[in-house]
Amino acid sequence: MASGADEIRSIVEQVLRSPDVAALLGASRPGGTGPGRAADAGPGVFPDVGASVAAAAAARQELAALPLDARRRLIDAMRRAVLEANESLSREAVAETGLGNVPDKVAKNVLAAVKTPGVEDVEPVAWSDEHGLTLMERAPWGVIGAITPVTNPISTIVSNAIGMIAAGNAVVFNVHPGAKGVSCRLVVLLNGAIAAAGVDLAALTVQCRPVVLVDLVDLVDLVDLPDPADPADPADLLETGAKERTPVKTGSS
Repeated sequence: MASGADEIRSIVEQVLRSPDVAALLGASRPGGTGPGRAADAGPGVFPDVGASVAAAAAARQELAALPLDARRRLIDAMRRAVLEANESLSREAVAETGLGNVPDKVAKNVLAAVKTPGVEDVEPVAWSDEHGLTLMERAPWGVIGAITPVTNPISTIVSNAIGMIAAGNAVVFNVHPGAKGVSCRLVVLLNGAIAAAGVDLAALTVQCRPVVLVDLVDLVDLVDLPDPADPADPADLLETGAKERTPVKTGSS
């Protein structure tokens, strides 16, 4: 019986044999100069997805331990950095992707930078009545993977970054190949703002070459896919936990 990894590998290899898919992937190969070339250095930029995930996993420990006031300071710095660089980021996004226009990009980026909720959405809440006291504190998930589009690369990354940092999470961005240059520049900018606010860590990471379909053949070897037929397998425990409302611990502690 084929394993889950073998099945995924077979499906990916079938898709890759399509001439249309092969032509589409050709545009995302590394190399080239000028607009659209991803930055190969800077805070949070890594050569591959493995390095990005490892850095984010290390950063999230320190980030989750920060008090809300410290996270508020980081987010304020991120908002300011985006607003100050908005014009040039917008021009670069239009030039690289060939989509939209600069004034609309500028307006959308302002909206993302100013209106995306921060730590106000994760403040502790308490209730008290004759039955006692209840305190709710929202805990971070840990490391979040975020796939971003070619259509709105700046506003998407800004909104995701602010919301996820506010909750104490680190983020690994896999950006669209058609917007990798401006996307990597933005991640460097946001990490620089975080460092300038007093916390020097790569809470936001991105790989120079975005992960595309062809990489899935290699990525399936990096994960241990669960076997639903095995009663001791994590997949079965998660399913049982969901049915019985039993808390299931996932990830590292």
